[in-house]
Amino acid sequence: MKVLHIVPWYEPAWSAGGTATAVSILCRSLAKQGVDITVYTTDDAGQDKRLKIPLVQPVVLGKVKVFYFKCKFIGNYKSAFYSRGLSRALKENIKNFDLVHISGARHWHGYKAVKLAHKHKIPVMFTAHGSLMNSSILEIGNIWLKKLYISFFDKRVLKKVSAFHFLCEGEREASVNSTFNKPSFIASNGIDIHYFRRDKNTRFHLRKKYNLDDKSIALIYTGRIHPVKNLHLIIEALNKINSNSNEKIYFFIVGAVSDISYLEFLNNLISKKIKENIIFIKSVPPKKIVEWYTMADLFVMPSKVEGVSMSLIEAMSSSLPCLVSDRVANFREIQKDKAGMIVKPNLESVTAALKKILKNKSLLKKLSENARRTAEKRYDKEITVKKILKEYEKILRNERNTKNIK
Repeated sequence: MKVLHIVPWYEPAWSAGGTATAVSILCRSLAKQGVDITVYTTDDAGQDKRLKIPLVQPVVLGKVKVFYFKCKFIGNYKSAFYSRGLSRALKENIKNFDLVHISGARHWHGYKAVKLAHKHKIPVMFTAHGSLMNSSILEIGNIWLKKLYISFFDKRVLKKVSAFHFLCEGEREASVNSTFNKPSFIASNGIDIHYFRRDKNTRFHLRKKYNLDDKSIALIYTGRIHPVKNLHLIIEALNKINSNSNEKIYFFIVGAVSDISYLEFLNNLISKKIKENIIFIKSVPPKKIVEWYTMADLFVMPSKVEGVSMSLIEAMSSSLPCLVSDRVANFREIQKDKAGMIVKPNLESVTAALKKILKNKSLLKKLSENARRTAEKRYDKEITVKKILKEYEKILRNERNTKNIK
């Protein structure tokens, strides 16, 4: 089976967001299962930087053949949205593959790939990674530009897709307006759940470094610093709570800055009383992030829009309970498994949840145990790759029908 996976970002573009991580894990896992998989991607590293990696030649990463192409849109404007070299490679080589798998909407490569795949009668699987959710379209970025692109390009792509892959039921429901009654199935992002485990010694030493005693509660967020993440709600809640409590809550914000003005806004929100309790940590290498999950007591993600976050499932695999908004796509699964606390994306709801934890710290222990069970049940990469491989085989055997497969 020869599969071509097209994605705007791929490892080691970790700063570009969770899609690069999720697709990299999936492709490596598929290659281990014997799939002959090739990735076409751009040299966009995120944070307005380029990857320092060979271009237009195969780079083998975990048995996956990866081709990186220079991205350039208009003039010197760098954007993973478009790459002339990638488009040219698709035109020349797409006929050599059995199946095309596209990750993410609203990039030219996807439009070009579907058009060419249709010409050569090659089936296409499409993984949205949250990009087709109504909230993603209507509440993030330039709404009118998105609608314009969807009308002229994305609709043509989506109507020719053989099957849609969604990461959870919530994402599928929120994307129904963009699937044109095409078949779909669910398989979550997967991770190595054996790697993400708590270590008592690591926890002790890292907490000691930041002067956290056993009574202190450490919140953590890992990911891009961007307005959509609603991190200001946590800071505003801590302004209220820490000013009226003898017990302190610390907040570690770990990740790259996607919006400088939002970072400035966050810093201006921090009152003098909690200044030492809010700690910003620059991006942590993937192999080190588990140490920060180990150190913390609660993962927070009160986002206004969110798919199935890689950071969130890594945290739960590390036995870290979570506080997430009901705008996170997989909040129902978290709620059902009692692996965290679900809040509205507003100050009152977030503050009430944090106060509840202060009053009943034993709650964290129970949530912690459930978080790990959830990861084992839902987010093991071995489970995910089996589901994806099964769907690949079904598409190639033309055994799909219009029913959704769970």
